[in-house]
Amino acid sequence: MPNALHEALPLLAEVPDSPDFRNGYLDLLGENAGSPAETNAALWSSQTVSTLYDYGQSLARKIMTTLPASATRLPDGARVLDVGCGPGNITGMLGRVVGPEGLVLGLDISAVMLERAVRAEGAPHVGFLRADACQLPFQDNSFDAVVSIATVHNTPEPLTVLGELARVLAPGAHLTVLVLAAGGLLDHGLGLAGDLTGLFSKPTALHPEQIAQVLHASGVPTVHTHRTGSLLWVSAIKEQ
Repeated sequence: MPNALHEALPLLAEVPDSPDFRNGYLDLLGENAGSPAETNAALWSSQTVSTLYDYGQSLARKIMTTLPASATRLPDGARVLDVGCGPGNITGMLGRVVGPEGLVLGLDISAVMLERAVRAEGAPHVGFLRADACQLPFQDNSFDAVVSIATVHNTPEPLTVLGELARVLAPGAHLTVLVLAAGGLLDHGLGLAGDLTGLFSKPTALHPEQIAQVLHASGVPTVHTHRTGSLLWVSAIKEQ
């Protein structure tokens, strides 16, 4: 078992009887279908959807390598969760920020992305899990910071995911999210491409008001948003 995942097990809401670490990451979904998380995993594992997702995540993570300063202002030894970690480049960067005494976990639904992340960014204090962002497997208040880049809008229930991100934040912890902004050129372009090809569902672009409403209801009173073109940065702090 990778050391980082050994440290992650006590944070789980339910620890598996036989944790699956065969591919270097903790697989909490497996091959079975039935629960909403497993059904969602099966969808994203289909050849067409998986290829589009893997390409999009890899590209987004290469472009968005610079996080806001507030996201990297972390103490040594902090516990950080990167949801929708893709190939793990931001996960690895956060691992370097918190140092060897910290713990950074990258979570994604794509086995292809996780295998790449383990090879490129795995470290004693940086580990990866396969799970569904709509049902994060962690206990409440588990992390000192949570990051999610270009992922929330690609999930089937983006507002549920936002609530989950807030749930696992510790009191006073910082949340950084990058989502597709409603009404932007990219929003319209992706919708048109989906309509023309029929190959993928349009991502759910979000309004700042929607995001603030969900986070406020989840115990996160401080929410700031900043729009950059078709993208929306969200910076939030959970109440103490």
